[in-house]
Amino acid sequence: MFDPSATQAASRRFSVALAGFLRRSPLLVLIVVAVVTFGILRPDFLGLRSFLDIGQQIAVTAVVAFAMTVVIVARGIDISVGSTLSVSGVVGALLLGAGLPAPLAVVACVLAGALVGALNGVLIGVLRVSPLVATLGTMAFGAGAALALSGASSIPVDDVAM
Repeated sequence: MFDPSATQAASRRFSVALAGFLRRSPLLVLIVVAVVTFGILRPDFLGLRSFLDIGQQIAVTAVVAFAMTVVIVARGIDISVGSTLSVSGVVGALLLGAGLPAPLAVVACVLAGALVGALNGVLIGVLRVSPLVATLGTMAFGAGAALALSGASSIPVDDVAM
């Protein structure tokens, strides 16, 4: 037998659960709305090529965000990540421009970032400088180093491997 009161109760429970989900996950809802909207406006947006392009564009940001998540979870702060990334990128671009093979340039990028990280570690762990002050200083150092190394201009990289 069909019981309308049971259907209404189930409908109310679903509405309450949906409202709770929307309240707890507004970012997920926004992402779904954006993907659906872009998919309607440009059907090729939902294609594999589009998702690969988006993945390539956010790869560096995602890696840095994952690393920063670890720092924040450990109750730390590091505001020098952008300039560390800049100086690492400039080092890699200069080495590629000088004819160094791509794998070695990548290793040099990692080492440049590790050196800045080691500087942060020494300032914070050994010299007991506040993490905010130490990373603020290395942020300025990294930004200055990137500007000085690049001559305050962009560095073209023609190596397809990168």
